Amino acid sequence: MVISIASRKMYHPHLTEDGVFQGGERDYEGRLRKIEQVIDFNGARVLDLGCSGGFFSFSLAKKAAFVCAVDADEELQNQNRITKERLGLNNIEFLTATLTPSFLKSLPQFDVVLFLSVFHHFFATSGTYDWCDSNSSSAYEVLEAIKAIGNVLVFETGHPDEGFEWCQDIQQTSGELREWVRQTVFGDSYARVLTLRGTAYDHSPFKIMPFLRRLIPANKYGRKAIKMLGLDVRDFRDIHIGFRF
Repeated sequence: MVISIASRKMYHPHLTEDGVFQGGERDYEGRLRKIEQVIDFNGARVLDLGCSGGFFSFSLAKKAAFVCAVDADEELQNQNRITKERLGLNNIEFLTATLTPSFLKSLPQFDVVLFLSVFHHFFATSGTYDWCDSNSSSAYEVLEAIKAIGNVLVFETGHPDEGFEWCQDIQQTSGELREWVRQTVFGDSYARVLTLRGTAYDHSPFKIMPFLRRLIPANKYGRKAIKMLGLDVRDFRDIHIGFRF
């Protein structure tokens, strides 16, 4: 089952008539600022995989030469296309497609590929995307195809300790997640890999005492406690950026 478009709208910010993003459950602005601190998007060709409501795609289209935004949700992509026309943007394209190796291999080369909080859905039965695939070999084939088309890869994934039901399904990331990402996601394909700590660590009390995150129970009560602090448990996810050269 796929989560409704209404639920996805709540998770992601939306563009107002004035072209301003509002709402959303995560710190989208903070994540974008972190990424832009180490990547120059001016004149770049960008691929946004799993673009959903288009926050990163629309935001980066202001600087990039071209943005290709891919998502499997046809209804959501149609809304993105309407927004694109309303804003008069001609350097962004919204494609409705499943993330398969064959589809990815059909794409041209890009300067930057965004693959943010999508990979774990290939393993987890969260019901978020209809292209989720429990076949881990297919997931890694997708990852290899992604690495072949981008000079810079921006990667973020769900953590096994976030307390959601689907977390038990992503045991391929058990152990030291940061090392798993460096070895499995980037491997020898990238000359340099930077890891940016999740934006939740930029706020109190975690900015001063980051170890507190490990003390909060991984369940709905822990998520509620974090939310009471004005944060989202998913914003503890590290953002990893690999540079091929």
